[in-house]
Amino acid sequence: MKKSYIKINNETIPTPNEIDFEFRDIEGSSSGVTEAGITHRDIVRESVISISLKLTLTSRYLLKLSKMLKQTTIPVKYFDPYSLEEKEINTYCTNFKVSLLNKNGSLGIWGVSFKLEEY
Repeated sequence: MKKSYIKINNETIPTPNEIDFEFRDIEGSSSGVTEAGITHRDIVRESVISISLKLTLTSRYLLKLSKMLKQTTIPVKYFDPYSLEEKEINTYCTNFKVSLLNKNGSLGIWGVSFKLEEY
């Protein structure tokens, strides 16, 4: 059975060339270092995820994907490498970058990279 790594709007996207998962904690404003040099962390949210993707796409699929990523809130299902289960989150898109890899007729093959940030 083929494993789907990412679904956007419940639609499986092509298998990425690269996929990176970054988990970080969100700290409150009371976090910091005391005068004694002791670090205090006030964690508001744990393991907030950022998913960086690099794909190779046709012009038609690039058009379709760019429309999906323009939404204010993007529902995403991803394969969590730590739990080995599919998880669902709401995200927004940042760092959307497109580069022409190969001119194929009047369209082309495109290198696409972007980051999905969890709300």
